[in-house]
Amino acid sequence: MPVDWKQLSGFERAEMVLENISGLTNEDIQAVYDEWSELTFEPTPTGIIQSEAELQNIGVRYLLKRVGKWEQELERRRKNVGEKIET
Repeated sequence: MPVDWKQLSGFERAEMVLENISGLTNEDIQAVYDEWSELTFEPTPTGIIQSEAELQNIGVRYLLKRVGKWEQELERRRKNVGEKIET
């Protein structure tokens, strides 16, 4: 059954965001939640979207660090930013 994102609770949405990052361990997930819980966001639709995006960013960072690909990702991002600035 398709899920209506707007009808999910914040907790359910957070779970779904992290479920989309395959490869996270239970320890990773707890660490991601711990880091994310220290952040604050405005209680507005934009703030909610920002919080979910940040949750995803933290989860991806944990996964890439664990598999040894975080530095490679940082280099890719630096290169892409540099190319956009130059053009």
